[in-house]
Amino acid sequence: MSRKYDNPERVLLYAHDGTGIGHTVRSCVMAAAIRTRWPGTKVLFATGSPVARAFLPAGVGLAALPTYPIVSDNLALPALRELKEQRSALIELRQRLLLDAVREFRPRVALIDHMPLGKRNELLPAILELRDQNAKLLLGYRRMAEDAAATRSLLGHQPVRQALEEHFAAVLVYAPAWIRDRLGPLPGVDVAQVHVGFVCRQCSSSAAAARRVLGLSSDQTVFACGLGGGRHAWALARSVLEAWSNAHSPDKQLLLYLGPMLDPDQNELDALTRRPGVRVIRHSTEFPLGIAAADAVVSTGGYNSVLECLRQGRRLFIIPNQRTEVEQERSAELLAELALADVIRQEEGWQYVLEKAFASPLDRQERPRLCEADFGGELRTADLVGEYAAAELLAAG
Repeated sequence: MSRKYDNPERVLLYAHDGTGIGHTVRSCVMAAAIRTRWPGTKVLFATGSPVARAFLPAGVGLAALPTYPIVSDNLALPALRELKEQRSALIELRQRLLLDAVREFRPRVALIDHMPLGKRNELLPAILELRDQNAKLLLGYRRMAEDAAATRSLLGHQPVRQALEEHFAAVLVYAPAWIRDRLGPLPGVDVAQVHVGFVCRQCSSSAAAARRVLGLSSDQTVFACGLGGGRHAWALARSVLEAWSNAHSPDKQLLLYLGPMLDPDQNELDALTRRPGVRVIRHSTEFPLGIAAADAVVSTGGYNSVLECLRQGRRLFIIPNQRTEVEQERSAELLAELALADVIRQEEGWQYVLEKAFASPLDRQERPRLCEADFGGELRTADLVGEYAAAELLAAG
């Protein structure tokens, strides 16, 4: 391949917004890898995430979209009608902003996260414009275990399936080849699938350096707890703090990371966090630093948090979100089977199980861990972005 085709020149990334930060964080990891691999490349990240700037790498532009409103479970009918009208107007506005961004930026490659047509199909006009510009479209899709029904519902839905076949060059699956061998290809997807490896952040600090930054002693037993970056984690955080208090472990430290989108009642937070051995880090974007400093980690079963912990080889207790995230339960089952994590399911008496984990001496024996070769999906993705950009340039003459 000729060197003049190496630099992809302009790359667009898109991630829908939501109640958490997982898609945003993963896209920003990808953007940083592309900038590292191709320093002269202009990268633009289009998202409606209200916290995207907190994770945006240096040198990456942001096309900020207005955020969809959060729907309350007990909204009255007039408010629901008003919300529906507001949402329709937002869809049209976001479609227009995305189309304008594509026309102005003119990317060689567009890497779309998770939803091929975007949230509520808002990407479709931009995708048609990208086709007219001869840009290469790639879909990035996380994978650790399979909620096959959810995958088929999203990717096997006829309009999405048709769009994938007509407009996308490949699906880049953020998992190593052994996940593909174990689960098979993504169901309902007929375009090329490339398993590039897991994608997650990694703290470069050693355990000792991380403890110095956080002001922790070297001989203290430290638990780091991260419950995702979303809006709905406070009830679980409250239960974790209750279990910690009941464990009565004055010689141990709990670092409780509350994500940037979580906004609990301040009076309740103050009351709960006055308990011995608790340090709360609010609006945090630096959970990997806490993982590096910790002896053990308590986490929900989200893709990002679990992999950030496993990459650093820490003892992991997973509390999967079984109510809304079937994938978290599937991932927890897989990791327990591989002896990579202990799973605490939110069933009757589960807080007592967590309490015992906090109170008991930690098992210091070497535990199984994922191979470093399983990671680095962002670097392989960056290389593929360059290859697809080169293919587009060659096809254009």
